[in-house]
Amino acid sequence: MALDIETMARLAYPNMGAMDHPMNDILLREAFVDALDNPGFERKIREHQPKTFDNALTLALRLEVLYKSQQAQKV
Repeated sequence: MALDIETMARLAYPNMGAMDHPMNDILLREAFVDALDNPGFERKIREHQPKTFDNALTLALRLEVLYKSQQAQKV
């Protein structure tokens, strides 16, 4: 999903310059968090206030691992 969002951003904003532009990173971060389609994950990520798209992605991956670990322990 993260790669899809990056690809769509490049297609949607081809004239905005380098993808490391701060505005691009904000757009990517917000689009990624919104696309999670999991209110619990979205809230937890927003609570941590990631500064970059990469920070939001890393946090989402950590939360997913923790969640799956908890689910595995219940079995």
